[in-house]
Amino acid sequence: MINCFSIKIKKASEKQYTDKDHYLLPGDMSLTLNSSGPNKVINTDDFIYFRFGYLLAQECEAIDTTIANGLFNNQNEALTANNGYFTILFFNKKTAEGRFYTDRIGAHKTYFQCKNKELHISNIPENYAFNNTDTIDPSWLVEAVNFKICTGSTTFNPDIKQIPAGHYYKFDSSLAPVNTGFYWQVGDRKSSSSLSLDEATNESLRLINQHLESANVKNKKVAVLLSGGVDSSLLAALTKEHNNNVVAVTPIFSSGENPELKAAISMAKQINIEHQIVEISDSDISEEFGTIVDFIKQPIRSPQTIIFSILMRQFKGKFDAVVFGEGADMVFGYHAVKQAANRYEKYCKVAFLKPVAPFLTIFKSISTVKKLLDLLKEPLSVQVLNSWAIEYPPEIKCKLPGITSLPSELEIIQWLNLSNLNYKDVTKHEFENLIRRFIMQESCMYHFYTMGSIADRDGIELISPFFDTDVINFATNFDNHLYFGDEHTKPILRKLGERFYDKEIIYAKKKGFPVPHKRWLEGPLKEEAQLAKSFIAKIYGEGATKNNEFVWLVMALQKLKIEKSIVPS
Repeated sequence: MINCFSIKIKKASEKQYTDKDHYLLPGDMSLTLNSSGPNKVINTDDFIYFRFGYLLAQECEAIDTTIANGLFNNQNEALTANNGYFTILFFNKKTAEGRFYTDRIGAHKTYFQCKNKELHISNIPENYAFNNTDTIDPSWLVEAVNFKICTGSTTFNPDIKQIPAGHYYKFDSSLAPVNTGFYWQVGDRKSSSSLSLDEATNESLRLINQHLESANVKNKKVAVLLSGGVDSSLLAALTKEHNNNVVAVTPIFSSGENPELKAAISMAKQINIEHQIVEISDSDISEEFGTIVDFIKQPIRSPQTIIFSILMRQFKGKFDAVVFGEGADMVFGYHAVKQAANRYEKYCKVAFLKPVAPFLTIFKSISTVKKLLDLLKEPLSVQVLNSWAIEYPPEIKCKLPGITSLPSELEIIQWLNLSNLNYKDVTKHEFENLIRRFIMQESCMYHFYTMGSIADRDGIELISPFFDTDVINFATNFDNHLYFGDEHTKPILRKLGERFYDKEIIYAKKKGFPVPHKRWLEGPLKEEAQLAKSFIAKIYGEGATKNNEFVWLVMALQKLKIEKSIVPS
């Protein structure tokens, strides 16, 4: 059964509403709640409280009551103190004000539309008429076309918005948003720590086990996605300690691509876990591409999404929950954060040359000077944007809908207040934190939004012990030694892995699970790719058809029937 909710608030007469799913509100308003899956409703003379999703606790009813009473008294402490993947609607009958809180991690994508004096909030895009529009939201288009991630607050339909993870949406009797913003954010990592590696490892283990215990994995039919890397292998071992019947699942393509398969098989044997190798066929890929694009109403940011969606369909009815390692890199150590900080440090060292940059252009034919000039052109906001901008050749980029002025107009920059910062105000460590927080709250949570939506579609609980608010909060105590390590990133997870696996496997260089992107475009998605290339050649020229990233984007836009949005005016 699909896990979903639909909330509608509108002006209505009392006679229209008589059953248990309908509630009368002050100001001749009515509230309609429809949901399937984990939820809780508390209706009193003072308020209506609706929680959708999972509380990671045994005494959920008591916690729901505590959160509801806290929100009635304008206190969020109980909301942020309790762990889980849940969204909450709270309506104060005394003040005729409502608030909607999205889950902090992003497990449930939330859409809303305020139209014809009706507010509609749901986690299922099928509940909205997305294609009932003649215009495309310009902010959505700029982010979707130019960046590998987006903020998750817009859709291509200007009338339909999203509420990103960790946000609240406040509305009054007019049903229009009175205020929106964060109620929870990822904390900054400290520059120094008194924790030893053993202390950090032991506490991390306790919190991860606490998550698995609170999620009640011991009493569920559970699959754990085992790629063969450190993160998934550790979760497989820990989940098995809670549930001896857990099944490890490793995907493999019909053509045999999966460089981590050997490691996954070895790890499964070492912990004596049931191991299923699931083949992803070309026909699966062909069928799923259009289905998943239409379902999420977005271009697919990562082709891994297709694999995940195929697996969830196969798991439907077989498993209650799936454990996977989302967010491990960002929480426990991500090399890309260090690379971005090193680039920023170089920028700071040469920034004093900015006033003489025009004179240096005389020597721009010299490779070193050209690199220096390119670096000097980048304000802080552009440096951040370039970290995940999609690289297009000039013949494509010059015709795409771009950023019309400064990047500060983009919401992703506004959220981080980057437009008001310059290099003199930010240390290298502060920049590391900025990048880490940004990628975690935008990339990881947006990805988790997509994964959560797919899991909800198939009625499967998504369990991600690394992407846990208690774990994330504890990880702010990791200094560079605990985060980046001396020789290997994620030293804490590797130290934990030593308890279950041979060291040579735990410290081996990760090969990853690369998606055969190019082969897909030439094989199972050839028809879609040729259609996209025909469109691209006509508008952008034959040379642009060789850019697979662009082909992939246009394929998705064509599935959404909005490819005309990137035709230059």
